[in-house]
Amino acid sequence: MVFKDKTAEQVINKLYIAVKLNGNKDKGAKDFRKKYAVIGYPTVLLLKDDGTEVDRIVGFGGSRNAYLQKLRNYAAGKGTLKSLLDAEPLNSSDAELKYKLAKKYVSHYAFGKAGDHFSRMLELDAKDGLGHGNEAKFYVALSKARTGDIGELETLLASSQDVNYLQMGSRVLIKYYTKNAQVDKAVGLFDRMLKLTPEDTGLRNQFAWTVYKQKWSSQYAHAIDVARRAVELDPKAAAIWDTLAWLYVAEGNYDKAIHTMEQAIASDPDEPSYKQGLEKIRSEKS
Repeated sequence: MVFKDKTAEQVINKLYIAVKLNGNKDKGAKDFRKKYAVIGYPTVLLLKDDGTEVDRIVGFGGSRNAYLQKLRNYAAGKGTLKSLLDAEPLNSSDAELKYKLAKKYVSHYAFGKAGDHFSRMLELDAKDGLGHGNEAKFYVALSKARTGDIGELETLLASSQDVNYLQMGSRVLIKYYTKNAQVDKAVGLFDRMLKLTPEDTGLRNQFAWTVYKQKWSSQYAHAIDVARRAVELDPKAAAIWDTLAWLYVAEGNYDKAIHTMEQAIASDPDEPSYKQGLEKIRSEKS
């Protein structure tokens, strides 16, 4: 962790007054999260002394050195959200500035704002002189899909071969399909992604757990096969063993469920939910 590194600590304390806040437990955390629209953890907010947001870093990603360099740049006012917003009134017809703002909001997972800036960029750069047209169209479609207007994203993903766009867009569409009980569409999109990324154990577990939670009984056998392959790829993945165990319970195969939950416990003996799950499965069997 970068914040536990002594050198990193020295750099950060030299540039900033560092304050750590537990977003779930600390006093005033709920109001703070709401004020700054914090959507997940870890989020590093860079604030002026009057509370004005200079920028933020959501998640970690990248190397320690790159992370620290970003903090140095932001401390110097280079490439910050605030600097881009300050420039916007004087450069309202600058397509490249709109692109930079859009990308900044993507890095913040603020896809609605990103979509707005990408949309304006497309208007300003109708002939795609900047070469960002396909990227902009994807994020505009993604932004609309997140509010329930999925048509553009469905059309775009149907012909796309960009794995990154497919992964990001599929998550949104699958969530929509699942919410609206469109099982065949959700499963079809999962299957397409599994073919593109067959060793993605996280995706395999997501599919299997979705089938279990949504009680898609027609897909139990398929989900079990998908989860089995996931634990073959990563035998120590306790969460996937857990998913597989509950799928066996859903099928009524308690002996396999017990054995599988024991594998989850062996992989992560400190997780109490697996032991509780094993007790529940044994009691249901008896």
